[in-house]
Order: sequence, then C-alpha cells, then structure tokens
Amino acid sequence: MALKGFIAILTIVLWGQLAYSETLTLSDCAANCTSDITSRFSGCKFGIQCFCTDPPLFDLGKQCWESNCTVREALTAENVTSISCNFPDRDRGPASSAVTFTSMAVALCLVATRIVAMSPDFRVLWGWDDVLVGLATLLMIGNAVCNPISRHYGYGRDTWRLPFDDTRTVEMIFYIGGVLYAVGIASTKVAFLVFYIKLFSSRIFRWVAFPLLVATVLHGLTFTFLFIFQCSPVSYAWTQWDGTGQGKCLNFDLGAVMHAITNILLDLLIFALPIWQLWSLSLSKRKKFQVISMFCVGFL
Repeated sequence: MALKGFIAILTIVLWGQLAYSETLTLSDCAANCTSDITSRFSGCKFGIQCFCTDPPLFDLGKQCWESNCTVREALTAENVTSISCNFPDRDRGPASSAVTFTSMAVALCLVATRIVAMSPDFRVLWGWDDVLVGLATLLMIGNAVCNPISRHYGYGRDTWRLPFDDTRTVEMIFYIGGVLYAVGIASTKVAFLVFYIKLFSSRIFRWVAFPLLVATVLHGLTFTFLFIFQCSPVSYAWTQWDGTGQGKCLNFDLGAVMHAITNILLDLLIFALPIWQLWSLSLSKRKKFQVISMFCVGFL
C-alpha cells in the first residue's frame, strides 16, 4: 500500500513539473529499490523527501537502480527524482562549444596564414602537403560542426534528462565525429612528413622520413578501420547504450588508450625529425634556435 502511495505522489508532483507531455513514473524495479532503501531510515515515509535532502541516500538509490534495473529504468528513476527535487538541469554544452570553436578558429587562422604566406603562383601552393592540410581542415570543420548538432539533442546535459531517442542520436553523432577526428589527425601528421620530405633533400633524412611516413599512414588506417568497425553490426556502436540491442564490440577504452600512446609517440618522432637537419644549417647558434623555435610553433 505504501509503495502504491509513493508512486502516486511522485506522479502527481511530476505532472505539474514536466516540460513535456509524457508523465514519467518509476518502474516497479526502481520503486522497490526506493522503498527498500528509505524503509531502513526512520522518519522516511516517502523516498522523495529523503532523496532530496540526503545526498548519500540518493547515491544508494542510484546504486540500487543501476544494479537491479534496466538502463532505461535507472535513467527514468534518476530523472523522476531530479525533477521532483528541483535539482539543477546541468549543461556543460556551452563550455564544450567554446573549446571546440576556439580551437577551430585558431587552426583556421594558421591555415589562412600559411596560404597567404605562400607564393602567389598557385601551382606552387598545391603540393601534396597542402592538399593534406586542406583535407585535414575540412575533416576538422566537420568534427567541429558535430558539436552544435549534438548539443541540439542534449549533449553536455545529464544523460537522464534526455529522451531516449536523443541519447541514441548523440551517440551516433559522437561516432561520426570520432571517425572524422581519426582521419583528420592522421592527415595532419602525414602532411607534416610530406612537407619535411619536400623541404629537406638529404638522403639520410629521407631514409628516416619515408619509413616514418609509412608507419604514420598505417597507424592512421588501422585505427580509423578499428574505430569504424569497433562493433558488429556497425550500428551497435550507437545503439548499445541502453543494453537492449544485440551485438558485440571491441574494448573501446583499451583502443582509446593504445591510440593515445601511439599517437603521442608519433607526434614526438615527427617533432624531433627536422631538428637535427635544422641544427646542421650554416647559421649562428642564435639563428638556429630562432629557426627551430619557428618550427616548434608551427608544429604546435
């Protein structure tokens, strides 16, 4: 009887608070968890009152929901409680957009500076390194555009605040952005190496640069392939979040760590590659440091 009364009170409270027409109610699983936990505390006749004023108790409720209920039931329970308790609707989307578009603006300024600084003879402009820089720029613009689109569907907000269809859409946009990012990063590295090979004619330098170029291309292709086909079927990458679909995936966290480690290693090798060539130039040490500093700024 107490359980039915608890559900009824939650429904009445939510009716006046929800911004959308669907009335959210706790599932039997979530209601049982809530009733069981609150019954252990004296003075707690209704879980909603205890959860609003006792964060540790709310955390126990979350643990019970996540351990015993489906993903959708757990998220609904957390949403019901958050709305009923008037918890703030947190949104970190603006911060993510600020970082994304600031980085994109800096990158576009650097690319524009590169184009302006080149010879007015556009036959000189479009070397393979320039083509790769252009490709990387387009891919990174595509990746940046994913941010406002995903924000439209709730990216940056607490997951339990989002409609389930929007959560799936955010996961799909994240997947698309990840593919664009992987190809864009690989293209940037290859562009640097092609530029080095064009700039330095030393045979010894090229013996080192070409194997590194091949390794970089293979690295980019491998991790792009693994990211695209991380799940079988491919769509399971953005439908697995609620545990209702059928499929299997590679260990994404392990893949992300391996990509980060190898990515940093390649960055360091590409960064160090031209330094010994620059140091061998017939210049004073001061000018050598100035030239190397310019390369460092360009690399960053």
